[in-house]
Amino acid sequence: MTVFWSLAAIMMLAALLFIVPPLLRNRELAAVSRDELNAEVIKAQLAELEADLAAGKLEQAQYAAARTDLEQELLYDLSTTGPAQREPRSGRWATLLIIPALPLCAVLLYQQLGSVELIDRLQQSPPPTAQSQPGQPQSQPVGSIEEMVAKLAERLEQQPDDLKGWVMLARSMTFFNSRTFPGHE
Repeated sequence: MTVFWSLAAIMMLAALLFIVPPLLRNRELAAVSRDELNAEVIKAQLAELEADLAAGKLEQAQYAAARTDLEQELLYDLSTTGPAQREPRSGRWATLLIIPALPLCAVLLYQQLGSVELIDRLQQSPPPTAQSQPGQPQSQPVGSIEEMVAKLAERLEQQPDDLKGWVMLARSMTFFNSRTFPGHE
């Protein structure tokens, strides 16, 4: 049981190492503020108006009305408090929340869905190769590879149309020959 909890703690620390550092990095906000962006858009629209006036597409009265509308739109869009200087964002609050929450959620989820008794039973039981399947009688001990290959060959003499059996015999013979003659394939 101690091994399980030790491995769980190590995996939890590894998960936190992937999550916490990106949260602690300071993220700088974009250098362009919203007010500067709005001013640039209005300047571009004003330049288009002046180009249209110079090209004769607009009359002076239309130009004056459109320019007044752009100026009012710029005044409306600009913030009244002036340029707001925000601090770079940090994920410290999220880090303080995640560090205790992640292990707590993992333990609660394990207690809800997992089985503590299963770990104890697995540690006390013999290895799975020594156990028989439940509901099946104990089988005879399996013979050597040579005996199994000989039985397969005898069966194929009686049933020569068994293609899968011939493939299995060929593979078995290849395996057996490569084990008895290591450089020969």
